[in-house]
Amino acid sequence: MNIEIVREYCLSQAGATEDCAFGPDGVLFRICDKIFAYIDLNRPDRVVVKCDPDRSITLRDIYHGIHTAWHWNKKHWIEIHFETDVPDYIVLQLIDESYQLVADKLPKKKLVTFPETPKGWHYHHLFTTDTVMNFLKEDWAKEQTASCLLVTADHQTAGRGQQDHHWEDEEGANLLIGIKMQDLNLPIHCHFRLTQVYSVAIADGLRTYLGKAVKIKWPNDIYVNNKKIAGMIFENKVQGKNIAESIVGFGINVNQTTFHSDAPNPTSLQIELGHEVDRAALLRKIIKPLPEMLKAIQQGEFSKIVFEYERKLYGSNKYHLYKDGDEYFRAQIYSIAEDGMLSLMDKMGKVRTYYFNEVQLIR
Repeated sequence: MNIEIVREYCLSQAGATEDCAFGPDGVLFRICDKIFAYIDLNRPDRVVVKCDPDRSITLRDIYHGIHTAWHWNKKHWIEIHFETDVPDYIVLQLIDESYQLVADKLPKKKLVTFPETPKGWHYHHLFTTDTVMNFLKEDWAKEQTASCLLVTADHQTAGRGQQDHHWEDEEGANLLIGIKMQDLNLPIHCHFRLTQVYSVAIADGLRTYLGKAVKIKWPNDIYVNNKKIAGMIFENKVQGKNIAESIVGFGINVNQTTFHSDAPNPTSLQIELGHEVDRAALLRKIIKPLPEMLKAIQQGEFSKIVFEYERKLYGSNKYHLYKDGDEYFRAQIYSIAEDGMLSLMDKMGKVRTYYFNEVQLIR
């Protein structure tokens, strides 16, 4: 073991950074500005890490190469000497444990941990990824046995919305969420029920801050006073006549106040409220009802979900301007079919039917 290996291993931890805040002779390793390891370049034969006090006593009894850390809180920090009786794998294991001790103490709003993860679900936080949906298709996700995987990210380098439109996000400001439902076994003709479940859950979560101004714009965008605050995309895996697996990715603008993309009407919770919002608190409000809602549609119980979706629909009970090709017309929502088909009734009493992207709501 040597400091080059230790440095590389420390920086391999999710979200880890390094700096020399104590001076040029030492390297600190942090997660979210909190220290989890330190290398003194004048004493390159050791590393300092955080350690549970009881475990520290046990380790010092077992290994001659582990001591309380010099110039650190001796109750909580140890230094591990290389090339002693401490095996290399123990050095790396103790770095892992130190990182986790620090991560577990971070404020919930950092999202590194999420204690409210529903029973049977597995949670994982990413500091940066291309998209949460892509991450949920990688080997890590395939190796998980939980019925549902919940992933959050601070930033997406290739975030996208419907039709591959770019989804803009400011690092650490918004909620970027991916959910993978495994062993779903939902009949194919019920695919739109998933859209309704997630739309209702997000709308209800946002309504605790903004009230009834939050609406669902068919099929699955979330609007506040004619401005978009959230959106989602789906990918379903079909086996036979059932949806076996479903991945949804959604982005919610929480604390971003400046948008640089060509999106015509974005807003965020902070813009609407005038103050920052705790991302973890909003995530908790959205996730808490989901297990029961998903269980309901798996059991064929759709009425409550359909009712909640339709009563939150943007444009219901009012005439709005729509565009079909080159034709503009005024209509109101007449009905939403089981498969998500939208029926509009124009002012002449004619009912027009559309699937996603076949009609545009103008205002």
